[in-house]
Amino acid sequence: MKQDSENKKTSEKTAPPPAPPREKPKPDWGIRMKLAWIQSELNVPKDRQNAANPELEYRNIEDICAAARPLLKEAGCALTFDERIVEIGGKNYVSSTATLVDASGDTISCTAHAREDDVLPDMCAAQITGSCTSYARKYAAAGLFSIGSGRRLATHTEIDALDQGKAAALREKAEKGEAPATPSPVRRPYATDLPILAPGFGGWQEEVDKVRAWEGTHDAFVRDLATRYVFTDETLLVLTSKRGTPFASGE
Repeated sequence: MKQDSENKKTSEKTAPPPAPPREKPKPDWGIRMKLAWIQSELNVPKDRQNAANPELEYRNIEDICAAARPLLKEAGCALTFDERIVEIGGKNYVSSTATLVDASGDTISCTAHAREDDVLPDMCAAQITGSCTSYARKYAAAGLFSIGSGRRLATHTEIDALDQGKAAALREKAEKGEAPATPSPVRRPYATDLPILAPGFGGWQEEVDKVRAWEGTHDAFVRDLATRYVFTDETLLVLTSKRGTPFASGE
């Protein structure tokens, strides 16, 4: 009994002190103090996995809003989004502005852009714009709430799409200075089973032959290519430069 009592006293002495009570927002706080409090309390882990590549973890705008909602209520604030379409360099972008507003009407905003793809497999035009809007909203909210990249970025590189034999050969060439260690990164915001088109790999030569023999317009070729591959603007430019002759009119 005496030993048990001594053990209890020892454990009481070595027990860590209790955590301080969680700070709550005060009614007299300004909008910036409220935002700082939300930023310090908000935690949105990347708990989703890309269907095409399970190694890729990500969060979406719904995850951010769900995690922020109870904090917004405590702080007496609301989160709103406003979108518009802007043209930059001949490309359409969805510009999304995330705005934090409190009961006094004071606001703080953050804006992010996401570019619409010309074509995405299995998506109509409205779905492309909707997906792009969600993407722009996510980064506007992430900027407003100071959310970092977390454990993983929602990107991968072309080397990830290669089989292991080709990847090993690429690394050997890189060590000899014959090729870059890794190709340029390819963003894959949408789940797809399509392979990545990269110069010198997979069906690259077949696509070079196809673009040289193509009798239709440039847009028709891009739509056709998008049914078989995922590709970057840079890869598309390299591929179409192999044509040598203009596309049919109506591009």
